[in-house]
Amino acid sequence: MAKPISLGELAVRAGVSPATASIVLNDRPLARHVAEKTRARILRLATEFNYRPNHLAKAMLQQSTRMIGFICGDIATPYYAELADELAKAAEERGYRLMTQPTRWNVDKEFEALEMLLTRAVDGILIYSTICETHRERIEKLSRSGQALVFLGSASGTFSSVLFDVRPGMLELFAYLGENGIRDIALMDDLRFPQKPQAYRFACGRYGITPRCYDFQYGDLASEEACIDRVAAERPELVIVGSDYVAAMTVSRLGRQGLRVPEEISVVTIDGTRWAEFYNPPLTAIRQDGRLLARAGIEELFRKLDGGAEPRTVMIPTSFQAGASVRTLPIHP
Repeated sequence: MAKPISLGELAVRAGVSPATASIVLNDRPLARHVAEKTRARILRLATEFNYRPNHLAKAMLQQSTRMIGFICGDIATPYYAELADELAKAAEERGYRLMTQPTRWNVDKEFEALEMLLTRAVDGILIYSTICETHRERIEKLSRSGQALVFLGSASGTFSSVLFDVRPGMLELFAYLGENGIRDIALMDDLRFPQKPQAYRFACGRYGITPRCYDFQYGDLASEEACIDRVAAERPELVIVGSDYVAAMTVSRLGRQGLRVPEEISVVTIDGTRWAEFYNPPLTAIRQDGRLLARAGIEELFRKLDGGAEPRTVMIPTSFQAGASVRTLPIHP
């Protein structure tokens, strides 16, 4: 195959102006006024000489890259993979592409990814990270860049945020557990993210239960395994785990230590992705609908791109999803 040629070179070979070649190649409305033979010649030569449009030049001309950046700590686990997929679909519906930057929950990598996306001139950036909670001063400086930013999963007073309200699903779960006589309820999560612990403590207060938290860091396997081992040693009646991935790891690691789920210890996940029902046992969950979060995040980002100046916080309600990983009372006839 021949080396790619420029638009100008293609126009010369086709015997037309660069403007006419561009109109045909981009299928603009004016293309219908170009003779059929000329259009066919331009398209044939574009294929023959491997023509590729210069997207950077086009972006500079239109002042839009039609690209959205997405910074996320992890895209390998079910919840974040599902979220990235839903964001990509929601962006494509608006004629945009998603550029994903995984950072393995490393703060330095998160800021590196943010700086890179700012210099690549993407039209807007979505961030699923802890940095708006722990590095507010650096975030304040970024606000002067004028870039459209939306945080997912955590609240930011400086930028718009879209996150789950975990309390509705948590309260539904506690009501269900109360019906089954379970009151020794612990939480195992990365406590840098406050939404789930806050909802857990709120439900504990509502139901008169003493909170019991186990902390680990997402992406740190040693930290996750050590936390599971503490749960196994202390044996709460039920543990609520902050994600499907760690919940599945918890069920497996507890089993290797001789603890059966749900017969000897019950496990609940806060995610409830479409994969939760395929684990063994199928996971009882507080459902966070990634599709709703993705669409609300994209909608808020485009509100900012359209000139919406004031930051706002959008809350997506969670719900309870029954599975088979919680011990239930027998039903008597």
